[in-house]
Amino acid sequence: LNVWAKEATKVQRLHMLRYEDMRAEPHASLKALLAFMDVSATQAQIDGAVEYSSYDNMKQMESKAQFKLSGGRMMPGDKDNPDSYKVRRAKVGGYRDYFSDAEVAAIDARLAETLDPMFGYP
Repeated sequence: LNVWAKEATKVQRLHMLRYEDMRAEPHASLKALLAFMDVSATQAQIDGAVEYSSYDNMKQMESKAQFKLSGGRMMPGDKDNPDSYKVRRAKVGGYRDYFSDAEVAAIDARLAETLDPMFGYP
């Protein structure tokens, strides 16, 4: 990521789209992305796209094998293991659930020390 940040000044146009922002404000995030790409869309189209790509809908589509034509990439490895689904929990900061408090603190400290501030993480 830091390589991208270093090269960002060489890019004429750049749009930062963070997962946290999409989760917090999906309509506004999509609208800003479409504007950046110079794609016009009605509010109804934006609403439809947000609804289609919602966590609940994506989870339902994956569980019904709607993506089977993707060669299995979008299929759960083990239907009995919720972590094998590509659409898992849609939780910002979900990595914290997989590590101890000490490990989370170490990860967060490492990111604070090394990740370029361009990405907007403390």
